[in-house]
Amino acid sequence: MASAAHAASEWSNAYHALHDENYKSRYFDFFGCVNETYTVSSNQFFSSLARIGVDSDTLEPLANIEQATQESRLSVPYMERREVEKVSSSILSEVQYISGPVPLDAVSKLIKDQSGLVVKRNFHLEKGVLGQISFGPDIIAIDDFQASTPERVKFTLAHELGHFVLDHRRFMARETCHEEDIDTEGAGTVNLKDVRRMEWQANYFASCLLLPKEEFEKEFFRQAVKHDLSDRGYGLLYLDDQKCNLDTFYKITASLMRKFQVSRSVIKYRLSKLGFLNDAQRMSNKTLQPTRSPLRPLG
Repeated sequence: MASAAHAASEWSNAYHALHDENYKSRYFDFFGCVNETYTVSSNQFFSSLARIGVDSDTLEPLANIEQATQESRLSVPYMERREVEKVSSSILSEVQYISGPVPLDAVSKLIKDQSGLVVKRNFHLEKGVLGQISFGPDIIAIDDFQASTPERVKFTLAHELGHFVLDHRRFMARETCHEEDIDTEGAGTVNLKDVRRMEWQANYFASCLLLPKEEFEKEFFRQAVKHDLSDRGYGLLYLDDQKCNLDTFYKITASLMRKFQVSRSVIKYRLSKLGFLNDAQRMSNKTLQPTRSPLRPLG
């Protein structure tokens, strides 16, 4: 099923790019079609093109060229969570982070001084696009108006910084960040395996950067003591539909939101990944509905 979804997504990108002059891909800058096969891979395109009209005497060397081309093709490497955490911790150390909200302006300046990355704020982007990054020249643009809240603006910027510092330039020329891309609780809507992996890495980096592990854990345990939390076999913080558990969850996450100035969904995501939250609602495919100030599952 995964390979079928991958092929369908490649076909759709290439088909629309070649038939609609106004089409803009979020990730790819090559589109081709050979023998009614659409592809976003230049390697696949030229390999297929070269096979047209060849005779049996040329098949063996051509096969060798095609195999070498496939072996050299880059794919996004898997990264352990601790690897992503280490990258964010190094940046936080360099900006001399101590406590409270992470100063993203200082982080952006550090990366600009080191690598030349330019961050543009209050930039007007296409409808539905919260932020984007392009490589060569390296520019991040954030549409503060469409992001709509300071918390979402911060996560969008941290997400795009993640693409840069995790060296995703090796695999894409550009990326645009839509609402579904910063859904920290879902897998997103992109079918391509490598793109999904990059989006997950960027999201996880953003959560690590905005909620530094040591400081976040310290504040969470302070709140756990304050609210008399204890692990009764279901996790330190247990979330289901019982009012007492919902109230505790909202009280603790509200305090963490105030301290770090991020959304509840990012707090929830970080708590889950650190093993502090047992989300029974997520396991039962139910959507959390706060009693007031609804927050969508976004950064």
